[in-house]
Amino acid sequence: MDNLIAQCSERLDVFLSSQLGISRNQISSLIKSEAVRVDGAVQTKPGYKLSAGELVH
Repeated sequence: MDNLIAQCSERLDVFLSSQLGISRNQISSLIKSEAVRVDGAVQTKPGYKLSAGELVH
């Protein structure tokens, strides 16, 4: 997965779905399986609210 930078405040699952062209269900599964990091920390909540400038990997 690429490093992506949030441009505005939005839900993590919505952000990744729009950036990667993958369904929110698939994104939620990735997030819950600890495959997503936000600013270096594992994020397990699909509804996590991103802030502008946060790095998502």
